[in-house]
Amino acid sequence: MSDLEQANALAGARVFWSQWDGYLADGQAGAALRADCDRRGIPFETVHTSGHAGPSDLKRLAAAVAAKRLIPIHIFERLRFPELFSNVELANDGEWIGV
Repeated sequence: MSDLEQANALAGARVFWSQWDGYLADGQAGAALRADCDRRGIPFETVHTSGHAGPSDLKRLAAAVAAKRLIPIHIFERLRFPELFSNVELANDGEWIGV
């Protein structure tokens, strides 16, 4: 978060948590993230997910979010995203992306 803050990349940000809610318990890394978001006034929304999303689910999510661009991270088959979506930007781990 501090890196994003230094890059002035938090304006209008919001967090969607889609991992197990147990990671948000006191003492867990998720709890620290949620507290940091609260301090910064960043909306934090828990969205239940189950298993791995297939292409049709990803397309529904992308349509619902209506993002200007999609950047697949922490995902298998990320190189296939341009086959599914027109607004994909691929980036490597640790690579900064301008917003």
